Amino acid sequence: MGRESTHVIETKSRQLFAQMLTEFSSSIVAQGDLLFREISERDYGIDGEVELFHQGEPTGRISKIQIKGTDSAIIPLKREDCVSCKNITKSNIRYCQQRNYPVILVYCSNADKKFYYIDLQSVFHEKIDINSNKESWTIRIPLKKQLMKRKNGK
Repeated sequence: MGRESTHVIETKSRQLFAQMLTEFSSSIVAQGDLLFREISERDYGIDGEVELFHQGEPTGRISKIQIKGTDSAIIPLKREDCVSCKNITKSNIRYCQQRNYPVILVYCSNADKKFYYIDLQSVFHEKIDINSNKESWTIRIPLKKQLMKRKNGK
């Protein structure tokens, strides 16, 4: 059995995000105060976590990261200032609703190296009926929630 294309896309997306976050953390703005840890067991859609530091000291502030990747360019919707990310599953929603940690969705384009992010807990709260027959949801991420990978380290 071969490796599925979705797994290849996910791997590329995680690598791009980790690289972008490392570059940002090394910048004058962040001064090394972000640390990304990849999680190898992804049964619940959590790919890693980001811990915040302040002047090199741990703050105890941690966010879980779920990365959804695509090999296509992410195109904004025509009638809204947002992008659309599909296939957020019941297990993802259940994890977000536990509220122990913020869960940040990072929607990553491997094609144009663009990243969009949103706090999934702010989207889902308690208003999603995970007992319904629906298996997945589509969420909209505002365009202002975009991170771009710097080109050539600039």
